[in-house]
Amino acid sequence: LYINGECAFMNSRPHISDAEDLAHLQGNNWRPQILLLCKLNVKSLKVTQPHLLDLAAQLKKGRGLIIAVAMVHGDVMHDGCIDFAQQAKCLLDKQLCEAGVKGFSDVCL
Repeated sequence: LYINGECAFMNSRPHISDAEDLAHLQGNNWRPQILLLCKLNVKSLKVTQPHLLDLAAQLKKGRGLIIAVAMVHGDVMHDGCIDFAQQAKCLLDKQLCEAGVKGFSDVCL
């Protein structure tokens, strides 16, 4: 067991030293990737906390990627629920555009 542990350490040591060498790089090319979990109002299908969209846009500063996801209750096997989720996705896309957020959205059942 000790030999296997020593082999694992010997195999990981070059990767650790490579990571230390990369630590001095600047963050000029850093792009934020934000996953925004939204809560939707069931009746109006609007985001209950629209200020989160504004916050995500400010954090992104025109760079990076935002994925907004909302969860709704429903059954994947029921056509009415699928239509409801598609309608909610369209409205979520619209709210992202209104907030000035460029990104992707999806609704999960």
